[in-house]
Amino acid sequence: MKAIFAILSATLLPVCANDPVEIRSPALSWQDSLPLVTDGRPALVLDTAAEIRLRAYPGPWKEKVPSTEPEIRTQVGGMLGPLSASPCVGLEIGFLSGEKPTEFTRSILPAEGVIESVCRAGGAKITRTLLTDKETGAIFIHLLADKPGALSFRVSLGIEGAAPPEIRNRREMIIPPDEKTGRPGAHVRVVPFESDVTPDGSSIIVRGEGEAMILLSHGAESASLGTAFERLGNRHDPGHSPSDPIKIWHGVLESRMKSAENSP
Repeated sequence: MKAIFAILSATLLPVCANDPVEIRSPALSWQDSLPLVTDGRPALVLDTAAEIRLRAYPGPWKEKVPSTEPEIRTQVGGMLGPLSASPCVGLEIGFLSGEKPTEFTRSILPAEGVIESVCRAGGAKITRTLLTDKETGAIFIHLLADKPGALSFRVSLGIEGAAPPEIRNRREMIIPPDEKTGRPGAHVRVVPFESDVTPDGSSIIVRGEGEAMILLSHGAESASLGTAFERLGNRHDPGHSPSDPIKIWHGVLESRMKSAENSP
């Protein structure tokens, strides 16, 4: 997780004293996924060179993520059964480079609740970081290429039994909750740092980008993602409109690491 450490200030480095758990087994099925658990709301992340697939659940889930790969695998196996009975929000990010990957690694900081993977393909290095923001409850997925324009991807959102998402403002996908059945809602915002987005049916495509964020809010907070993003902008980039997404991301990451330090 050197990419994460590089952007943290010296005052935060002691928080990251725990070594990341390097995951050596390939991600072939959901049994191989990594848990993202924050404030009792679990998600599973199945990360490969070609795509990121995420399943978010309403919870509650009280177990902490263990600190070794075998223990994490055992925990995920134990989560799959109970969570299968819960309504699930599915998010997929498919990478469009078409280049054959030459290297792919993934790791997790269990105490901090941060997952990272690194993919090298076509002479570019793509770093992907996932975490849950404690203030808003939104899941952040940060994508960073070490070469300008090397990042292209498609974002899709789905909930079993729900209609395809509505595209709003070109860069947002919304599935409203169903109060009759109790099915949760979901709201996704795609934030490219330099380029624009292209709606494509019920998906959103970003091409030729160097850095981007995807935010997912689900359950009771799904309707408030827009105002949550504004609050984060006011906190991490006060006095500027629109807010700088780089400052928002760095602020959210630092807050995540600090909250881990203060957790019992």
